[in-house]
Amino acid sequence: MEEHGGQDAETKTALRDAISDIVIRFGRSPREDVQPGKMQILASKMSGDGTDERSEGKDYDRIAGLLLSELKKGASINARRARDGAWCLWETSPAIAAVEPLLECYLQQVEGLADKRASRSLCNVYLNQFRPDRPGLQQVSETLETVSLVAGDPYRGLQHDLQLFSLPQGPEQLGERAFRERRTPIDLLQSLGLSGAMVLQGGFVEPCVSAALERLADDKELKPKDRFEFVKALAVDPGKGTLFFPRLKALTANALLLPYDQAPPPADVQATTLGLLVKAIGDPRSHAAEWRPMDQAARIARRWLTKQSIDHFLEVVDKVALDRMWRWRRKFWNAVFDTKGPDGQSIVQEAWVVFDHVGYDKARRMGVEDLTVGRFQRGGGNVQEGQSVLLLKIGRMVIAEWSHNGRVRIWYDAEREGAPRLYRLFYQAFELRDGEGSYYPDWERAHMSPETLAWQNSVADKLYDLIRIRIPQSRYR
Repeated sequence: MEEHGGQDAETKTALRDAISDIVIRFGRSPREDVQPGKMQILASKMSGDGTDERSEGKDYDRIAGLLLSELKKGASINARRARDGAWCLWETSPAIAAVEPLLECYLQQVEGLADKRASRSLCNVYLNQFRPDRPGLQQVSETLETVSLVAGDPYRGLQHDLQLFSLPQGPEQLGERAFRERRTPIDLLQSLGLSGAMVLQGGFVEPCVSAALERLADDKELKPKDRFEFVKALAVDPGKGTLFFPRLKALTANALLLPYDQAPPPADVQATTLGLLVKAIGDPRSHAAEWRPMDQAARIARRWLTKQSIDHFLEVVDKVALDRMWRWRRKFWNAVFDTKGPDGQSIVQEAWVVFDHVGYDKARRMGVEDLTVGRFQRGGGNVQEGQSVLLLKIGRMVIAEWSHNGRVRIWYDAEREGAPRLYRLFYQAFELRDGEGSYYPDWERAHMSPETLAWQNSVADKLYDLIRIRIPQSRYR
């Protein structure tokens, strides 16, 4: 009986292939807008085109139970059971792959059947339900190295050209090709003949994106705007701004930031990159835990955010402060930021802006994107209309630079209780004037005689005393 069943299967397979060959050789051109003939419909049905994906109408849990029972008894399974069984490997209860001896038995029978539709189903399941921690994934991969050839194209070609079903070569090679051609893995798979959302949006895409992102993090040749757009296409849902693959957040941040460790991109690319990352992962200043897996990228992001905070402060205060008072201060604090420490980076390690409601509204009207700042609480102290504070972390100290008629104040120990804290959302005015508790500012100066550089020289001398780095007078004169 089993012998006749095997002969029948071989006969049906031969018939399907013969019909397909007839259609290819003698059928109408696919470019012609005609209804498919009966032979084409029959060939499609028998070849399994479009029918090798999961059917929503089937009870796969029940099929998995029946199949496991048959495998335990050592029974031979037919092509239909093999085809349905592919969808019972991992996401059914029971799951075939959870029982290693029975998985091995199932895979051997699929390989022995050499059935095109069953082979395609196994290929589709692998691409759809791929996850590195799946039990038996390596065994399925090894089986597919042979079975994909029986499945025909596009699977046969994908295995031949890219070793798509081999581990770890498949994801690595598709990711490498995606990187070289600046195309997403989904776009590549479509161009190579795969179709169907279940397959194209399955789990196999994630390790391919991972491989492409790893290459991007090491590559410094890609133009900044091209890098941003490519990483965005690979990793970010354009409708929601969230990551397609949350487990790849570190690789996504690294791909966008690590190439700029020594030389930052243009300001507009910095702004769009920060906007994307803050929305997708969180602000590294206030969501430090989310950025812990990518420390180097977090340092770069904080450095860019520091400059962004200073720019926001200067842009807004430019609009609301008196020019005779402010232009000198703008020049001085830009000089401070541009001064480099021993590591080649700005001596300003961190910055945070605090606006009153006037400054905040002004920033919004100016179109400042992704505005993340602190704000004075209404009724939280004596604050002039439009007055703002720039908080700077330099060395061990924290500096509060008040706009308008305010003073510059320095607390020598930013970690000491009572020193102003950066990255809070709301502040009372006294916290940034007098500190909290008994920790008053260690040093302060009014902005007197800016034309003679009086207060600027005084602050520069104090910074030199504290960090032994001189702010060249030529930069703020």
